[in-house]
Amino acid sequence: MTASESAIQQAVARFEGESLPTPEQQPAGGGSKGGPPKKSDAKQPAPPPPLIDSAVTGVSGEQLAAQLAAQKTKSGKPMLGFPIYYPTMLAPDSSLTDDSRAFPIDGPGDDEYHGYKFVATMPTQGYTAYYGVSGTDWRDPPILDNPSEVKTIDGREYLLSWDGDRLRFAGWKTERGSYWVDNTLLSVLTPGQVLGIAESTRNYTG
Repeated sequence: MTASESAIQQAVARFEGESLPTPEQQPAGGGSKGGPPKKSDAKQPAPPPPLIDSAVTGVSGEQLAAQLAAQKTKSGKPMLGFPIYYPTMLAPDSSLTDDSRAFPIDGPGDDEYHGYKFVATMPTQGYTAYYGVSGTDWRDPPILDNPSEVKTIDGREYLLSWDGDRLRFAGWKTERGSYWVDNTLLSVLTPGQVLGIAESTRNYTG
Protein backbone atom coordinates (compact mmCIF):
# COMPACT_ATOMS: atom_id res chain seq x y z
CA MET A 1 0.00 0.00 0.00
CA THR A 2 1.35 3.44 -0.88
CA ALA A 3 0.39 7.05 -0.29
CA SER A 4 1.64 10.36 -1.64
CA GLU A 5 3.86 12.59 0.51
CA SER A 6 1.06 15.17 0.81
CA ALA A 7 -1.41 12.48 1.92
CA ILE A 8 1.02 11.33 4.61
CA GLN A 9 1.58 14.91 5.80
CA GLN A 10 -2.17 15.55 5.96
CA ALA A 11 -2.73 12.31 7.87
CA VAL A 12 0.00 13.21 10.37
CA ALA A 13 -1.39 16.73 10.82
CA ARG A 14 -4.88 15.39 11.41
CA PHE A 15 -3.55 12.76 13.81
CA GLU A 16 -1.57 15.29 15.84
CA GLY A 17 -4.61 17.51 16.13
CA GLU A 18 -6.67 14.72 17.70
CA SER A 19 -4.09 12.66 19.57
CA LEU A 20 -4.16 12.10 23.31
CA PRO A 21 -1.09 12.91 25.42
CA THR A 22 1.13 9.93 26.04
CA PRO A 23 1.99 8.91 29.61
CA GLU A 24 4.92 10.58 31.33
CA GLN A 25 8.24 8.74 31.09
CA GLN A 26 6.81 6.64 28.25
CA PRO A 27 9.58 5.20 26.02
CA ALA A 28 9.18 6.27 22.41
CA GLY A 29 10.35 2.96 21.00
CA GLY A 30 8.32 0.54 23.14
CA GLY A 31 8.81 -1.19 26.44
CA SER A 32 11.83 -3.30 25.49
CA LYS A 33 14.28 -0.39 25.91
CA GLY A 34 12.90 1.45 28.90
CA GLY A 35 12.67 -1.21 31.60
CA PRO A 36 9.41 -2.78 32.79
CA PRO A 37 6.15 -1.27 31.55
CA LYS A 38 4.61 1.43 33.68
CA LYS A 39 1.32 0.52 35.31
CA SER A 40 -1.49 3.02 35.78
CA ASP A 41 -5.13 2.82 36.78
CA ALA A 42 -7.99 4.95 35.46
CA LYS A 43 -11.74 4.68 35.72
CA GLN A 44 -12.22 6.33 32.34
CA PRO A 45 -9.76 7.23 29.56
CA ALA A 46 -9.84 10.66 27.98
CA PRO A 47 -12.94 10.89 25.74
CA PRO A 48 -12.15 9.36 22.32
CA PRO A 49 -13.24 10.94 19.04
CA PRO A 50 -16.70 9.81 17.94
CA LEU A 51 -17.11 6.13 17.10
CA ILE A 52 -19.96 4.50 15.18
CA ASP A 53 -22.02 1.39 15.86
CA SER A 54 -20.66 -1.51 13.80
CA ALA A 55 -24.24 -2.67 13.19
CA VAL A 56 -24.96 0.33 10.92
CA THR A 57 -21.95 -0.21 8.63
CA GLY A 58 -23.29 -3.27 6.79
CA VAL A 59 -22.42 -6.57 8.40
CA SER A 60 -22.08 -6.14 12.17
CA GLY A 61 -19.35 -7.44 14.44
CA GLU A 62 -21.82 -9.84 16.03
CA GLN A 63 -22.88 -11.25 12.64
CA LEU A 64 -19.26 -11.84 11.65
CA ALA A 65 -18.58 -13.43 15.05
CA ALA A 66 -21.38 -15.93 14.34
CA GLN A 67 -19.76 -16.79 11.00
CA LEU A 68 -16.35 -17.27 12.61
CA ALA A 69 -17.83 -19.42 15.39
CA ALA A 70 -19.33 -21.71 12.72
CA GLN A 71 -16.04 -22.38 10.93
CA LYS A 72 -14.66 -25.91 11.28
CA THR A 73 -11.25 -27.53 11.08
CA LYS A 74 -10.56 -30.31 8.58
CA SER A 75 -11.51 -32.82 11.28
CA GLY A 76 -14.89 -31.16 11.74
CA LYS A 77 -14.19 -29.56 15.10
CA PRO A 78 -14.85 -25.84 15.69
CA MET A 79 -11.92 -23.77 14.47
CA LEU A 80 -12.26 -21.43 17.47
CA GLY A 81 -12.65 -23.23 20.78
CA PHE A 82 -12.21 -20.11 22.87
CA PRO A 83 -14.24 -16.89 23.43
CA ILE A 84 -14.62 -14.59 20.41
CA TYR A 85 -14.53 -10.88 21.24
CA TYR A 86 -16.05 -8.77 18.48
CA PRO A 87 -16.08 -4.96 18.02
CA THR A 88 -19.38 -3.18 18.57
CA MET A 89 -17.93 0.23 17.66
CA LEU A 90 -15.72 1.37 14.78
CA ALA A 91 -14.01 4.55 13.64
CA PRO A 92 -16.18 6.87 11.49
CA ASP A 93 -16.55 5.81 7.82
CA SER A 94 -15.27 2.31 8.66
CA SER A 95 -16.87 -1.00 7.77
CA LEU A 96 -16.09 -4.64 8.53
CA THR A 97 -15.19 -6.76 5.51
CA ASP A 98 -15.49 -10.33 4.29
CA ASP A 99 -11.72 -10.60 4.74
CA SER A 100 -12.48 -11.27 8.42
CA ARG A 101 -11.50 -14.87 9.07
CA ALA A 102 -10.51 -17.68 11.45
CA PHE A 103 -7.32 -19.69 10.94
CA PRO A 104 -4.82 -22.15 12.50
CA ILE A 105 -1.49 -20.86 13.82
CA ASP A 106 1.76 -22.82 13.82
CA GLY A 107 3.34 -22.19 17.20
CA PRO A 108 6.79 -23.04 18.54
CA GLY A 109 7.77 -26.69 18.10
CA ASP A 110 4.72 -28.82 17.37
CA ASP A 111 2.26 -26.48 19.11
CA GLU A 112 -0.81 -25.45 17.13
CA TYR A 113 -3.06 -22.57 18.06
CA HIS A 114 -6.05 -20.92 16.45
CA GLY A 115 -6.93 -17.31 15.88
CA TYR A 116 -9.23 -14.87 14.12
CA LYS A 117 -9.24 -11.33 12.82
CA PHE A 118 -12.05 -8.86 12.18
CA VAL A 119 -10.82 -6.68 9.31
CA ALA A 120 -12.10 -3.11 9.02
CA THR A 121 -11.51 -0.68 6.14
CA MET A 122 -11.56 3.10 6.25
CA PRO A 123 -11.07 5.53 3.32
CA THR A 124 -8.25 7.93 4.21
CA GLN A 125 -6.81 10.73 2.06
CA GLY A 126 -7.06 8.93 -1.26
CA TYR A 127 -6.31 5.37 -0.14
CA THR A 128 -7.95 2.62 1.90
CA ALA A 129 -6.59 2.00 5.40
CA TYR A 130 -7.01 -1.29 7.25
CA TYR A 131 -7.21 -2.03 10.96
CA GLY A 132 -8.69 -4.86 12.97
CA VAL A 133 -9.55 -6.81 16.10
CA SER A 134 -7.72 -10.11 16.62
CA GLY A 135 -7.86 -13.00 19.07
CA THR A 136 -6.08 -16.29 19.68
CA ASP A 137 -6.04 -19.15 22.16
CA TRP A 138 -2.25 -18.64 22.38
CA ARG A 139 -1.94 -17.27 25.92
CA ASP A 140 1.41 -15.57 25.36
CA PRO A 141 1.64 -14.51 21.69
CA PRO A 142 4.85 -12.59 20.87
CA ILE A 143 2.88 -9.54 19.70
CA LEU A 144 1.88 -8.81 23.30
CA ASP A 145 5.40 -9.14 24.69
CA ASN A 146 7.06 -6.02 26.12
CA PRO A 147 4.19 -3.49 26.07
CA SER A 148 5.11 0.17 26.49
CA GLU A 149 2.44 0.67 29.15
CA VAL A 150 -0.12 -1.29 31.14
CA LYS A 151 -3.37 0.55 31.85
CA THR A 152 -6.42 -0.77 33.73
CA ILE A 153 -9.78 0.55 32.54
CA ASP A 154 -13.08 -0.74 33.93
CA GLY A 155 -11.40 -3.84 35.34
CA ARG A 156 -9.65 -4.86 32.11
CA GLU A 157 -5.86 -4.62 31.94
CA TYR A 158 -4.71 -3.25 28.58
CA LEU A 159 -1.24 -3.84 27.16
CA LEU A 160 -0.45 -0.74 25.12
CA SER A 161 2.27 -0.51 22.47
CA TRP A 162 3.26 3.06 21.57
CA ASP A 163 5.39 4.37 18.73
CA GLY A 164 6.12 7.89 19.90
CA ASP A 165 2.69 9.52 20.28
CA ARG A 166 0.99 6.86 18.13
CA LEU A 167 -0.77 3.91 19.72
CA ARG A 168 0.11 0.92 17.55
CA PHE A 169 -2.19 -1.53 19.33
CA ALA A 170 -4.05 -2.21 22.56
CA GLY A 171 -4.13 -5.81 23.80
CA TRP A 172 -5.58 -7.73 26.73
CA LYS A 173 -5.64 -11.29 28.02
CA THR A 174 -8.21 -13.59 29.60
CA GLU A 175 -7.89 -17.07 31.11
CA ARG A 176 -8.58 -18.60 27.70
CA GLY A 177 -7.19 -16.23 25.12
CA SER A 178 -5.30 -13.11 24.05
CA TYR A 179 -6.80 -10.21 22.09
CA TRP A 180 -5.76 -6.91 20.55
CA VAL A 181 -6.86 -3.99 18.38
CA ASP A 182 -4.22 -3.01 15.82
CA ASN A 183 -3.95 0.40 14.22
CA THR A 184 -3.57 1.05 10.48
CA LEU A 185 -0.18 0.91 8.74
CA LEU A 186 0.25 4.69 9.15
CA SER A 187 -1.53 4.81 12.54
CA VAL A 188 -4.49 6.78 11.22
CA LEU A 189 -6.61 5.90 14.26
CA THR A 190 -6.03 8.17 17.24
CA PRO A 191 -5.08 6.62 20.60
CA GLY A 192 -8.60 7.36 21.82
CA GLN A 193 -10.14 5.49 18.91
CA VAL A 194 -7.93 2.42 19.39
CA LEU A 195 -8.81 2.27 23.09
CA GLY A 196 -12.48 3.03 22.41
CA ILE A 197 -12.76 0.14 19.94
CA ALA A 198 -10.99 -2.18 22.39
CA GLU A 199 -13.38 -1.18 25.19
CA SER A 200 -16.36 -1.76 22.90
CA THR A 201 -15.55 -5.44 22.28
CA ARG A 202 -18.05 -8.00 23.53
CA ASN A 203 -17.83 -11.76 24.02
CA TYR A 204 -19.94 -13.60 21.44
CA THR A 205 -22.39 -15.92 23.22
CA GLY A 206 -24.39 -17.25 20.26
